[in-house]
Amino acid sequence: MPASGKMRPCPRVFVLGLAFALWLLPAPAGAFGPGAHLEFSREILADLVWLAPALASLLRRFSDDFLYGSIAADITVAKNLTPYREHCHNWQVGFQILDAAKDEEGQAFAWGYLAHLAADVVAHNYFVPWKTVADFAHRGLPHLYWEVRFDHAMPPGRWEEARALARRGFARHDALLARMLSGTVLPFRLNRRIFDGVFFINRLSRLRRVREANARRTALTLLNDEVADVRSIAIALMRDLLARGREADCLKADPTGQRNLILARSVRRGLRELSRQSRMKNGSDLESRFRKLFRDSIGQTLDLPSLEEYTSREQPPKPTRRARARRFVRRLFGRQRTRKQPNPTA
Repeated sequence: MPASGKMRPCPRVFVLGLAFALWLLPAPAGAFGPGAHLEFSREILADLVWLAPALASLLRRFSDDFLYGSIAADITVAKNLTPYREHCHNWQVGFQILDAAKDEEGQAFAWGYLAHLAADVVAHNYFVPWKTVADFAHRGLPHLYWEVRFDHAMPPGRWEEARALARRGFARHDALLARMLSGTVLPFRLNRRIFDGVFFINRLSRLRRVREANARRTALTLLNDEVADVRSIAIALMRDLLARGREADCLKADPTGQRNLILARSVRRGLRELSRQSRMKNGSDLESRFRKLFRDSIGQTLDLPSLEEYTSREQPPKPTRRARARRFVRRLFGRQRTRKQPNPTA
């Protein structure tokens, strides 16, 4: 203990604490978790006949390097604070990593990294924007929520498999990322330790059970056919990228989906305001309509309908004196009483 009598903070405890905070409230930068990315990449490896023989042989011989690349693209923390030219989810950066690979293992890793970006095109341009609009009536963090829900829809064990890959220590690939991702907010070594910490936190069974129970309790749904649709599009884009490289159609789309995410959040706020004012109409087809719009917008111009189509011209009835009094009391003392949460260990 130092002479001052104060104990120095343990770096490991600090990293785990930061990882726990990020696990609970990650920045909106990755909509598919490691379980989903690993599942998609496993399906790619299960059917390589449509690839050029040389690349198929490469991925078959260095499959673990490819799989590690498919999850390593999310090592960087606070991605949205990085300039776009140096953003880890930028196609230019992804192909720079491929060009800088000096051996076959590095090339397989880089193709896994690029395949991750292809899957995120679907996540950020279609899945998350659509669900952000569809669940406008609910509070919370839609981006985080739908990432968790989609990962829970993957086969069991994918998180543990991803963790095992991360623990193996692909030092050469990490060194390549450290060189290429120079514009990150945090140093790469700290990013890597936080990445490991997220897997450690997820292993704690009690926390994982609480997380899963919260996902099951919600009124928001994620149907099997919705999962299958998103999955099939993501895998199709990954295959097209691996087959055509720099000529692939998905390179026309932004893997960060910044435009669609901003538009979705704007529409969500507008719909919430209409609902609050009791001026909402034509809401029955809202989810299916926006789902198709975002689905068709991948790599193309997105034209969203005006909120005027969902705005009722009829003025809502004025609240009675009793209703105004109740609203005042709710605002004064809180809208809901705190309910005692069940003990997850019971």
